[in-house]
Amino acid sequence: DAAEEVSAEYYNAYKRIAVDYPDLLAPEVATLEYVKRIVQCFPFHPRLLETAQDRLGALQDFNKSRGTLRLFARILRDVWENQSDVPLVTAGDIDWTSSRIQADLLQRLNRDNFKAAVDADVARHAGQLDADFDTDIHRRVASALLLESLPLAPSAVMDKRDLSVAVLHPSDVGHEAGEAIDRLM
Repeated sequence: DAAEEVSAEYYNAYKRIAVDYPDLLAPEVATLEYVKRIVQCFPFHPRLLETAQDRLGALQDFNKSRGTLRLFARILRDVWENQSDVPLVTAGDIDWTSSRIQADLLQRLNRDNFKAAVDADVARHAGQLDADFDTDIHRRVASALLLESLPLAPSAVMDKRDLSVAVLHPSDVGHEAGEAIDRLM
């Protein structure tokens, strides 16, 4: 029942945004097929699952299936322990300050050099912008961008549409993800 409820919330949000801001989301997310995909992937957003399987899964040290299961277990544990109230876990909901997440995504994948980005970009810069604008969208955007950057591949590119899908919560109004990336830059 929870998966059906959440997928309906996202479907309504995607439809509303598609009408109000047609360039903000890829058209396929406002379809019934995507709603079914949300139900199948629940409690994770389909975009997060795709990132873990397709982008991170290509990394030898990630171990595609086991790596995805281990990462998602760690993310759920952090969401639970932090008592985060998220309808669907997205790439933006990853707590990069968690030592478990850093061990899994930075140390295990030999991406220790990204620790500086966690501290400077996600924690400090995005955190300060969130405090200034009384939101959490900057941290969510920085988190999603960091996750997508880990493969260090030319294909690790996100446009504003991808980014919006990767971090959007139904309670978001619309332009926040795009505005957040502009402020972060």
